[in-house]
Amino acid sequence: MKKLILMMLCIVLGVSLIACAPAQEAVSAEDAGPDEATETVTEPESTEDAGSDEATEAATESEYKDFMADGKIKVTYVCKFLKSVWFSPKSDAMAAKAEELGIEYTVVDANNDEELCLGAVESAIMQEADAIIVTAVNDQLLPTIAQKCHEAGVVLMTTEDPGFDELGDPIPHVGLNDYALGEASAKNLLKSTMERGFFDDPSQLRIVMLDTPKIASMHQRILAAQDVIKAEYPDLPESSWIISDVDDSLPDNVIKQFSSIYQANSDAKYWIILGGDEGSVQGTYPIMDENGVDFKNVALTMVAGSTVITDYMALDEDVANAYFFCGLLPSPAGDMTMKVLGTFLIDGGELPLFTGYDLNAYDGSNFTDYVDAMALSMSEAN
Repeated sequence: MKKLILMMLCIVLGVSLIACAPAQEAVSAEDAGPDEATETVTEPESTEDAGSDEATEAATESEYKDFMADGKIKVTYVCKFLKSVWFSPKSDAMAAKAEELGIEYTVVDANNDEELCLGAVESAIMQEADAIIVTAVNDQLLPTIAQKCHEAGVVLMTTEDPGFDELGDPIPHVGLNDYALGEASAKNLLKSTMERGFFDDPSQLRIVMLDTPKIASMHQRILAAQDVIKAEYPDLPESSWIISDVDDSLPDNVIKQFSSIYQANSDAKYWIILGGDEGSVQGTYPIMDENGVDFKNVALTMVAGSTVITDYMALDEDVANAYFFCGLLPSPAGDMTMKVLGTFLIDGGELPLFTGYDLNAYDGSNFTDYVDAMALSMSEAN
């Protein structure tokens, strides 16, 4: 059985995840996910306290054009790479919501090309778009994009990858509330591990933070998980905590670092692993499996945007009960994105500076719900 599992892992490890690889590094286009350009952007600090669709602030009012001047509201979505397992179903959901609201929706694939991205924005403005939603190829393009939109009186909103306008102000954004995501899954983990006696003898416990300081989005998730544990157990000895910088969190890097961590702490009974995404915790599985670690004594938390982790969970009940995650679902994300913008365009008022996606927390008891939801999103996109 172990050989089968390891063989499957070898196959999986070769696939790019929604693992927040730095924007300047090459990623698999097929698996481009919601975080890939957020890592080099400092997100607005207010996102830490935002709710599922709660606006933390209202955008500064601008002089926008008359949205109904030609009798219809037109929205263009400029996407950095549309042909991905995340953005394709998300755009389909945006289109469906736009049709429901009576909005004319157009999507343009920038195909990871900066010139195409800027050109698509300029073209949308020339074709009298009332609003542009953008997931830019990189955040450095956003001040220029914002200036073009502001000069034309066009509403601009970002999704997935936040950023700032030409004045250095945050652009209204719908996307991930990374701190809240990390906090939600960690709370479920903490409840389970307390019941299983992980904290009864701190000398037997190791809490491994697979940190990614250069990737702001994932770093926030890991800090949130740490805060959840420290709030309940503020006096845990320093020896219980292990902080490891896993750079880009890709599985190969994690395997190398976690292998050393495990060998140096192999006498520990309980393991809690805090990761930012699937890649960071995926790399720990083969090490623990090789060494015969009892998964009843393991707990891992992360944010998932694919079924890599749930594939592990389906192998064994103890493995399933070891994983706690918040799952990102592209179709609900697309629906919410268009709903926020559409409400502003149709009803007026204020466009929120930040709206966070719903927090969908999963564990061994309900992870199949996430698998089903992802399968539905993929089928709707095809």
